[in-house]
Order: sequence, then structure tokens, then C-alpha cells
Amino acid sequence: MTWFIDRRLNGKNKSAVNRQRFLRRYKAQIKTVDFRGYQQALGHRY
Repeated sequence: MTWFIDRRLNGKNKSAVNRQRFLRRYKAQIKTVDFRGYQQALGHRY
């Protein structure tokens, strides 16, 4: 699984809360897409 680490500083119009809310909301979808890509990469290798 790929881990994304967001090291961006909060700008004057940015919100860390909104970023966390987005990640919570779409975490399952991101994992599904990542897993499919991983399977495809392995499938092309063999």
C-alpha cells in the first residue's frame, strides 16, 4: 500500500481540517484504486 504524507504548510487560505475531512471521506476509494494499480503492475510483470 502507498502512504501519502502531506507535509505542506497551511497557507493563509488553507485548512488542515478540510484536508483531513477529505482523506477520511475518500480513504476507502483511494485504497481501492491503489490496490487495483498494484494488482495490474504485478499482472504485467509475470
